[in-house]
Amino acid sequence: MGHSKPIEITSARPRAPDCDNIPAFESLMNTASIGTQAFEAFRADATAPPALTLRGANALDGYDRPTPFDPAADEPTDAYLEGFAFWGITYLDARSWRHYLPRLIDYSFRRQNDPAMVTEALVRSLRPPDRYPPRLGALNAEQEGVVRSFLEQVALGDAFPHLQTEAQQALEVWWLPNARSRPTAQEIAALPAAPVRFRRNRGALRRGVVICAGMLTLSWPST
Repeated sequence: MGHSKPIEITSARPRAPDCDNIPAFESLMNTASIGTQAFEAFRADATAPPALTLRGANALDGYDRPTPFDPAADEPTDAYLEGFAFWGITYLDARSWRHYLPRLIDYSFRRQNDPAMVTEALVRSLRPPDRYPPRLGALNAEQEGVVRSFLEQVALGDAFPHLQTEAQQALEVWWLPNARSRPTAQEIAALPAAPVRFRRNRGALRRGVVICAGMLTLSWPST
């Protein structure tokens, strides 16, 4: 897209914890550590402009053309994430999704009141079915470790009681060792040769969906 200037990553410094409250102190240290690890693990994607921004993805959801990346308009502030993440995250390609993951993880831990369901959108984007080209299946081992730690914090902590079940399910079916519904690398590699059917979606003819290993969705967007 012609943007050569890297994006500067900053993360909010957590408030000083109440050391008299040991469980809260330990939880804060865990979340701060996960946030730091997220920015490190996803640094290469996070510092490059996304191919599709959350703002552009939100426009797609409204049947508009996505606007190109703009450093000022697409500064990922809390207000930006609250305005665009819930509806936009579904449309992101794998690289653009990875661009936003550390920022979304950081937001989730800092804004646990979450007025715009940003954390819900994040957790649900970490659940199968995957798509092709894959998003979930495209992470390296370090990135997977960050995602697993984030989901474990949501599933086992007290900050997100309404998301504990969803996070636990995501761990069991995809992110834990020997997850029961995660396709193998060979199954993912075979997807380009899989049969494709057509379906009508909101009045438009789009190339459809194929399920592999019960949990993987293959789709190509219309052009």
